[in-house]
This record gives sequence, C-alpha cells and structure tokens, in this order.
Amino acid sequence: MKTQLAKLPQNKSDEPSAREDDDEYVDTVVIADELGVHPITLAKWRLQKKGPPVTWIGRKARYRRGSARAWQRRQEVVFD
Repeated sequence: MKTQLAKLPQNKSDEPSAREDDDEYVDTVVIADELGVHPITLAKWRLQKKGPPVTWIGRKARYRRGSARAWQRRQEVVFD
C-alpha cells in the first residue's frame, strides 16, 4: 500500500492565513496541554498579567486558540 504524503506549500501564497480553529475558545486545561504547561501555570500567569491573552466568560477563563498560538510564537528566542 502506498502512503500519500501531504503537499507542502510551495510559496507564501499557498499557506493558509489562519487555521480553522483559530477563533475557537477553549478552557485552561485544553490550552495548557497545547502549550505544554500545567493549568496552574496559566492561573499564575493570569495573576501576574503574563501569558497568552485570556477572555473571561462569566467566571470562566477562556483562551482563543489563534491568540494562544500567536503568543507562543512570539516567545521564541533566537541566539546568535
């Protein structure tokens, strides 16, 4: 059986500008798993006004997936 490989974008214009789930709001446990941190770490970051942008819906903290991904990309450090 032959395995089909995913087609990689050939140039910038072929890349999607946004993922389908970028506007989806998820809870602390889900976004913590995606970021590779403990949910308590996110709670501490909220108190320190650090970490990915958060939206409060009632008493529940919710994270927009696209915003959390963008925040994570901005954390990248390049050493010379």
